[in-house]
Amino acid sequence: MGKGGLLKAFCNQNDMFVPRASCYHNPQMSWFLQTHSLTIPFLVLFGGVFMMMVDSIPHNPYIAGRKLNQPHSFFGREDIFHLVETELALPDQNAVVLFGQRRIGKTSILLQLKSRLATDRFLPVYFDLVDHTRKPLGQVLFKLASTMAAEVGKAPGSPDAFDDEGRFFRQKFLPAFYKALGDERRPVLLFDEFDVLDTSTEERLPYPAGPRVFFPYLRELLEGEPRLGFVFVIGRKADDLSIEMKALFKAAAYKRVSVLDEADARALVLTAEREGTLTFTEDAIAHILALTARHPYFIQLLCRTIWSNAYDDHSEGVPTIDLPEVEAAIPGALEAGQNVFEWIWDGLPPAERVIFAAIASAADEQRMLTRDEIQNILQYHGIRILIGELDQAPNVLVEWEMLRCEHGSYGFLVELLRRWIASRKPLPRVKEEQHRIVPLADTLYQAGHGFYQQGDMDNARSLLGQALNLNPNHLKARLLRAKILRERNRLDEAIRELEEAYRYDEDAARYPLVQTLLVQGEAMEQAGDEEGACLIYERVLHLAPQETTAQQRRTRIWVQRGNRALEDDDLDTAMVAYQEAGVSERVTFVGMLQQKRALEAELARARSHEAQQEWDSAIEVYDRLACQHPDDPSLPEALMQVIASKRRAELKEKEDEARQYARREQWQEAIPLYEWLVAQGPGETSWQDALEQMREEHELSQRYAQGFGALKQKRWSQALQALTAVIAIRPDYQDAADLLALAVQEQRREQRAGARSSRSRVVRWLLAMLRIVVLVLLLAGAMYVLGMVGMTHLAPAGALVVPRGYHLGYHRMVTGSSISTLGPSLGEPGCGEPRTGSRAKSSGR
Repeated sequence: MGKGGLLKAFCNQNDMFVPRASCYHNPQMSWFLQTHSLTIPFLVLFGGVFMMMVDSIPHNPYIAGRKLNQPHSFFGREDIFHLVETELALPDQNAVVLFGQRRIGKTSILLQLKSRLATDRFLPVYFDLVDHTRKPLGQVLFKLASTMAAEVGKAPGSPDAFDDEGRFFRQKFLPAFYKALGDERRPVLLFDEFDVLDTSTEERLPYPAGPRVFFPYLRELLEGEPRLGFVFVIGRKADDLSIEMKALFKAAAYKRVSVLDEADARALVLTAEREGTLTFTEDAIAHILALTARHPYFIQLLCRTIWSNAYDDHSEGVPTIDLPEVEAAIPGALEAGQNVFEWIWDGLPPAERVIFAAIASAADEQRMLTRDEIQNILQYHGIRILIGELDQAPNVLVEWEMLRCEHGSYGFLVELLRRWIASRKPLPRVKEEQHRIVPLADTLYQAGHGFYQQGDMDNARSLLGQALNLNPNHLKARLLRAKILRERNRLDEAIRELEEAYRYDEDAARYPLVQTLLVQGEAMEQAGDEEGACLIYERVLHLAPQETTAQQRRTRIWVQRGNRALEDDDLDTAMVAYQEAGVSERVTFVGMLQQKRALEAELARARSHEAQQEWDSAIEVYDRLACQHPDDPSLPEALMQVIASKRRAELKEKEDEARQYARREQWQEAIPLYEWLVAQGPGETSWQDALEQMREEHELSQRYAQGFGALKQKRWSQALQALTAVIAIRPDYQDAADLLALAVQEQRREQRAGARSSRSRVVRWLLAMLRIVVLVLLLAGAMYVLGMVGMTHLAPAGALVVPRGYHLGYHRMVTGSSISTLGPSLGEPGCGEPRTGSRAKSSGR
């Protein structure tokens, strides 16, 4: 291939590097090609490979922050498109107002309308008003006419022809535009960010500026040009607009642009899955929708960050997105959307910003706050009074779909927005907005500040008071009012104002409050009110712990108090004063005096216990003092002396008790006491002698008692044994000798009586045996008689008859009496012994 063919190929395939025309007509390029003819093929090859590599890298399908004018990247909003087409098709309706929060997708809707309405029926013309707020009406109309003319391929005319009254636009340009457009098509002006022109209530613009004259002129177009159609996009509800803008939209149809429905939001999340670059779990999809509340911009922002994080790892295959990946992408999404978040924040009025920050600081994804909880948070951060604007702000934010309200509690609609505000717009920083909540109050403050600078304090105070009546949270007004009071030496009133200001904002009010308190403290000192001055300085140190002036003055007051107390010998008061002053050397000195006096008092108490022989109490005091004052050698010596005195007292008490028992001859009680005394003092011979004596007395008393008891019981042998032992030990022990003699005498008498009783026992025994024999004989005779009687009754005549003499002999044997006692009938001869013989035997018996 020649140089010309190579050059053409290079130019055809590398438009991104060198324009085609320049390849043939640029001398420098011709020189380059001639000089580097060998390297060009390699460059062409490298470029082709590079383009192939670029084409093979997946692209992030999510678009965050840019206007969506391509149908494939836009989701939902069919209800809005249908409404606009239906309304503009009506001959008596020529205006539709779309409103909603910032970044909800209103501009993208207008761009989609520009494509969808571009039919034989409509000619849509998109026109952004953002850069036209301060331009004269003629310039705005020329820019609008240029945009409209470009749609039909015509020139708008000279810029100088467009006047600030709009006559040329309506009388010359519009008829020519209608003619070029044809009779069947209706032009539709799509005005984006239309409410940026609603600045007449906030700014004093010169008369020709757009906002001052554009509204009346546009109202004339709406009423006098029925062929023109209008679609207005605003960021607020019509109720929040100025009177001029409300009058403009009075006949328009309204439609809120809200979040996507469930199906469209889900389809937007799954864009990457449809393209085959990501896979989402159901939990991840649900969490994304919860974090974004189906807000299209926030879905795009979060999913774009998720996609980027997934491919930053250079993982092979299609990444899968689950809950951890969603949470990990949140910080990056908040960082990437910083400008948009700031833009949304800037669109909020001051009261709504304060409420937004208050709820974001305490709520979370699940928790919602009641009105009382919101008010408590505001009061905690110094916003003490909930004025009307703050009270209505939660409901306003709900209407703007920034908050949600459930059962009287408020929470964020978009969790991502809450997290950004909680981290970037904390309430302590946002509460500075409170002075702008009521514009009239801020205006009065500015006027009061002007009077103050001119030296007109009365008017300044009056205007500042009016500003605070309208907005008690206006910190600057309160601080300036306190400054005026201080300069007029009305310190109490100034301090009250500054204390109130300190409750609103500690950082802003701290320095002026500290300075005013120092002035008041000095005045109190000069008046002799040390107590009040000290309290003032303590308040200053609470506010500013490093404030040296307050610290020095407070120290001086306490040192003076301590010196006076020391002179009055009031050591306790002096110690407290020096401690409060922080004067360590004086604290040490007073402490030594206190210790000395305390030691003296304790020693006096110990000696008192010692004098009253309260040994344990005295020992306790001396022991404690010895531990507290280890360097004092007299204290251990005193302690040992008291212990010795206590021991001597205890020994004497035991000895006295033992002697008392001995005097009462209670030897058993005395012996243990003497044994204890001997154990305590083994070298004390008197106690050992007393112990032996007690044991001897105890033994004698026991033996004497045994002998005496045996004597009473006539146990003479035991009595003799016991009493003999007593006399052997001590012959003169009581009446032991007499008792011993009595025992001997009684024992001998008992022995003689025993001999006599033994003989009488033999006689008695013989008589008893005789009685037994007689009894046996009587029983035998009785048995015989009974037997004979039985035979008499049974025998016939002439039976055996017992001899008579046998019966008499049996009778005598039984009765033991003589025959004569039986009577005369028995005294016959031959029947027994003679009477004299019987009587002799009887008497002998």
